[in-house]
Amino acid sequence: MSDTGLLERRLLTAAGQVIEKAGLEPSCPLLVAVSGGSDSVALLLLLTRLKLPNPLHVVHVNHGLRGAESDADRDYVVRLAERLELPCHVFLLDDRLVRRDGSFSENAAREARWAHFLALQKQLAGSWLVLGQQREDQAETMLLHLFRGAALQGLGGMRAIDAGRRILRPLLALGRGDLRSWLTDLGVAWREDSSNLEALQLRNSLRLRLAPVLDSLFDPGWPRRLATSASLLHEDEELLQREAAVAALACLRLHSRDGRRTAGLRGLPEAILATLELKAYRRTAPALRRRILVHLLAWLAGDARDLNAAMLLGLDAHLAAGASPCPALPGDLLLHRSGGGCHLWSDSVLAAWSGVFTCAGGRRIAVCSRELEEAWRSGAPEARDELGQLVADWSIGYTSVPRNAQDAAPGICFLRGRAPHSDRQRPSCRADRERERRLLQSLHIPAALRSRVVWLEWADGRRGIAGLPPEAGAPPTKGAGGWSHDETW
Repeated sequence: MSDTGLLERRLLTAAGQVIEKAGLEPSCPLLVAVSGGSDSVALLLLLTRLKLPNPLHVVHVNHGLRGAESDADRDYVVRLAERLELPCHVFLLDDRLVRRDGSFSENAAREARWAHFLALQKQLAGSWLVLGQQREDQAETMLLHLFRGAALQGLGGMRAIDAGRRILRPLLALGRGDLRSWLTDLGVAWREDSSNLEALQLRNSLRLRLAPVLDSLFDPGWPRRLATSASLLHEDEELLQREAAVAALACLRLHSRDGRRTAGLRGLPEAILATLELKAYRRTAPALRRRILVHLLAWLAGDARDLNAAMLLGLDAHLAAGASPCPALPGDLLLHRSGGGCHLWSDSVLAAWSGVFTCAGGRRIAVCSRELEEAWRSGAPEARDELGQLVADWSIGYTSVPRNAQDAAPGICFLRGRAPHSDRQRPSCRADRERERRLLQSLHIPAALRSRVVWLEWADGRRGIAGLPPEAGAPPTKGAGGWSHDETW
């Protein structure tokens, strides 16, 4: 076999192993990002030679910043896709990527690219995005993360298989030199991005200025050794992630949209609020605590890109010791400590939620959305009808109905501040209000939900929380002021 044939077999074997390990469904489309450069062109040709059952789609993003050169890149990719008889999706980015001073915003370009990728992934259900990053790109990423103070997960660089985001990087173990040699032997040309020769962006500066220094201090094989280190770090990280998932069962409680209360990380896809039990959290090893926080914050915030080591270390110190202030959290996440627990939630997500909230001990209470609560307070008839129907649905099996109540149709009441807001507008004494506040605290209802807890008020002046009986097997719990399962609580 010729040298070209041996090289091609090695490249095909390395790329094929990544795809085989991912375990893709045969019908799953593969969206191949092709810029026209040597790495992405080699990736596309390797995928066609692997004879995969998966349908291939070519995706090209035209930044439009290099004028005719950018248009030529687009035309090259379109012609290549036509020659391979593959569908091609071309996206043009707008001029918002250019700042007022005329410079290029690398972060804005990356976010715009990913917005198009994600939109296409949603359009083609079950699809995976395939990227052409190779060994030198991996080494650069590891160095950038190291200089930014990343933890173990970041030091491992990019993953060949990112199942969470449905991303494949089949070339991470291969060098740019081998890929270009193979293309040259095949007589395949590629496009060169002239901006890669300008040390204006951080990654370009590292490639053009630092990499030659490392070549001279060590040898040009240092990216290969860093790629090996990345694989080892990923193995270590996977072990710690499994241990963190076990540790989370003891310290993390998640409240789901359908009213379930679950332990650990498995319930994150449906979680609207998380509670960390601080005693158990403090007994957990710091390395595992940080990994629990990464999963928790990334899911609740909807994006992991705003997470950084300083914020995670500060939040862990705040939760573990309580002495340090809470750092700014990503997105609209909020934190509230109550008793021996700490509640975390996204303000926008929790504000829009109505449903059944399960308290400690199994009590399930009715909570309405902030919008519905405000509409009810303003006297909107449709809000009163909607809330009345909601309470009527939940009233089946109530244990909160007072004995010998003279009025079988209670009104609705919300507590806010020092006085209740009630349908009946009946006065209540300070002792009653204090008792009601203590009840909310004893049930460990997060502060963000207390004003939206639905209360029922009868003609004789007594009030009870609109709720359902405890879940099967839940132990009876004594409420504040002596309210129990058999009384208005």
